[in-house]
Formats: sequence, C-alpha cells, structure tokens
Amino acid sequence: MNTQLYNRLIIKVSLNEFSFGIKNKLNNEISHLKSISLNQLAPLENQLEVIFSKNELLQVSYDDILVLHDNSLNTFVPSALFDADNLGSYLQYNVKIFPTDYFDYDEISSHQLQNIYIPYVQFNNFFIDQFGGFTFKNVNTAFLEYILQTDIPSGVSSVYSCISEHHFEVIVMKGNEFIFFNSFEYQTAQDFIYYILFVFEQLKLDTHQHTLHLFGQIDSGSELFTLAYTYIKNIVVYDHKTQASVFNITEDELKKHFILLNS
Repeated sequence: MNTQLYNRLIIKVSLNEFSFGIKNKLNNEISHLKSISLNQLAPLENQLEVIFSKNELLQVSYDDILVLHDNSLNTFVPSALFDADNLGSYLQYNVKIFPTDYFDYDEISSHQLQNIYIPYVQFNNFFIDQFGGFTFKNVNTAFLEYILQTDIPSGVSSVYSCISEHHFEVIVMKGNEFIFFNSFEYQTAQDFIYYILFVFEQLKLDTHQHTLHLFGQIDSGSELFTLAYTYIKNIVVYDHKTQASVFNITEDELKKHFILLNS
C-alpha cells in the first residue's frame, strides 16, 4: 500500500454526514473533497464499509490523518481546574450524558485549556481497523485553534462565529485571552441574530464598538448578514474567495467545509 507523502487526509464525521478532504501540506491545495450523507437508522459500520469500498482514496495509506468529531458535546475548561479522572463531571450540566458514554479531551497548551468532549466511538473503532494510527479531536478544538492563528486585536474583545447550515459556533476572545464558547442551532436569520445579540448582552459587549467576525456559510449579501448588520456595526466577513483560490476549490466548497479545510 503506497503512502501518500506530503498529503493530509482530513475526515469530519457527524451523525448525518461523512466528509473528507486531501490537502497537500506543501502548497495547501485540496486535491479531493467529498461529503456523503449518513442514515441514522441504518447500521453505521455497514455504511462506512460502503463508503470506503467506493472511494479509492480512503483505501491508501497516509502519513498524516486527522479525524474531526463534529458535535457540540463539549466544554472548554481551564487547565488549573482540569481533572483527567473526572471528565464526565464537566459535561453533566450542559450535555445529556449516559453511563456508557466515553469521554476524551483535547489540550490547547498555548492557552492552558482543555476541551472535554464525547467522541463518536463507533467511528474511531472503524478507523482504527482501517488506518491503525490517526489523530482525532473535537471540531470545536479545531475552530479555536484556527482563531488563535489569526491576527487577534490586542486588548479588545472580538466575537468569532463559524456558520453552518443549521448551527453556528461562537468564540469570544479578549486580545489573546479565551473568554467564551458556545454552539447554537438555528432555523432562521431571526434565530441567528437572537443568539448573537444574547452573547453580546451576556458579555456586556457594545454592538457599536466590538467586531463580529463571520466565517463559513455566509456572505455580505445573505439574509444573516443583512439582519446582523442592522444591530452590529462592525462586521467582518472572511474573504472565502481568496482562500478558495489558494486551495484550488470553489468558494461554496470552502464555506461548507471551512473548519475541515483549515485544520
């Protein structure tokens, strides 16, 4: 089996979708990107076997494999308050947990943070059989790591939101200090702005001074942006077009798979 040197296989899994991309680590070009819907009522292992059998690029060997578990069953905890022997206790107040749940955590050492979460064990077990070794993390760890690599304004609070079709995540930074994270489900633009304004209100942020940075499935002509700009005067929409050109993919592909492609 040939090893794909200098190529990174990135897989993102949720209960209803399996996505994967192949990124050249030398020039950042994306050579392949694909999403497959999953049926929650059908056996997962059978579906994964079909996906792998039909996609030859999942059957070769990679020297770098990252699996992103796409769910909001997570919470960020300062390292000073972290106890690896009691992971479930951190999630019990904001996530419905069961005695059979498996917990794991990602360390963000640069900011003395741990992201505690519930990974999809069935996916991991299947990938172990397929790949042997691989790295996995919660998708919201990947989002925070991406924000930490950007040019964060010093000394002021900024709001960052990555938008998907029916949910979005919000991170608030004060300079280089991590302040807040949450994930929200939405159906309408009104839902979206309600939660965004709720974050501004709870953190006492000024909608005329603090900046909202938007990534993912949004642009300056969308209803989400138009409504948000009614209340928030400093909004920056990420330049998806420029990065899509670097990745050699379409702008819509980048918007849909923003975190996967920036991991």
